[in-house]
Amino acid sequence: MFIITKSHNDVRNKRIHTNIAILWTFSIGLIYNYIDKAFEYLFESISNVQGRNLVEKFTTKNCHNTYISKYFIRLSTRKDEDDNMKIHLFQQCLIDMFYPHVGMAGVEVLERLGCELVVPKKQVCCGQMFTNSGYNEAAMDAIKNTIECFENAEYVVSMSGSCAFAIRDEYHHFLKDQPEWLARAERLSGKIYEFTQFITDVLGVEDVGARFNDSVTYHTSCHVTRLMGIKEPPFKLLKNVKDINLIELPRADRCCGFGGTFSVKNPEISEVMTREKALEIASTGANVISGSDQACLMNIAGMLDRLHKEGEIDRRIKVMHIAEILNCR
Repeated sequence: MFIITKSHNDVRNKRIHTNIAILWTFSIGLIYNYIDKAFEYLFESISNVQGRNLVEKFTTKNCHNTYISKYFIRLSTRKDEDDNMKIHLFQQCLIDMFYPHVGMAGVEVLERLGCELVVPKKQVCCGQMFTNSGYNEAAMDAIKNTIECFENAEYVVSMSGSCAFAIRDEYHHFLKDQPEWLARAERLSGKIYEFTQFITDVLGVEDVGARFNDSVTYHTSCHVTRLMGIKEPPFKLLKNVKDINLIELPRADRCCGFGGTFSVKNPEISEVMTREKALEIASTGANVISGSDQACLMNIAGMLDRLHKEGEIDRRIKVMHIAEILNCR
């Protein structure tokens, strides 16, 4: 049972700040979109003349400039071999905009396993953010764009379980009155996989050759575990990482409190849930918390940092997407 003691003004102020943050995020995205076009021309010109090595001079693995990193990912994965498995990467807005190093880690892991990747230039939001709030019609352009971008792929790998679930299991609900688009959505639904699921279930690989010398606990996100039904793949992969000390997370089945718009509409409840999750993570003694949904990790990271600054947690706990750990050597 949650006991909420905050005043009406506190709640109102938090919602105002949250709305400002959301508007700021979309404004930054719009600015990046215009700058994006200039860098696209530059990097495509470079790649056509000099190839990957020259492109890498303009980028780094830890680059957080989205308009640069996006084209690094797309150009660095071009290959000439015809015998590699060709997959399309759905990188998720959050990763593309704020955590491009996670996308790069995923690309490098999959390339090392013999995959040739394509990152469609036209991909944008999958529409889940709108449909979760009931704006189904507003989401329709994003949904149809996603279908057009990925329907001809052999496989689609998503770095986000929540986006993969939306595409695989929810699109057909929104398109039920549009038979042509419904059929296209259903064909796509059979091609999309969450990142760890693809590696273990499609590629048949449980040991990617990673080495990570630290203690790690793992957050099982709601969308990946409960909705997509993916429970074993992340642990199969982590258990085969050399030198890792994998520690079980108590009450791992509990939500981290993010839930997309849930954290905006119910900030007090969300905060209590996230605090509980952060304290459970700290109780394991692990130095690293990992997961396969970046939105959950972003939420958890904020609370861990806050509790450390307030003295409730005795150490800084690093937050890493599972792709980052699997990419360590």
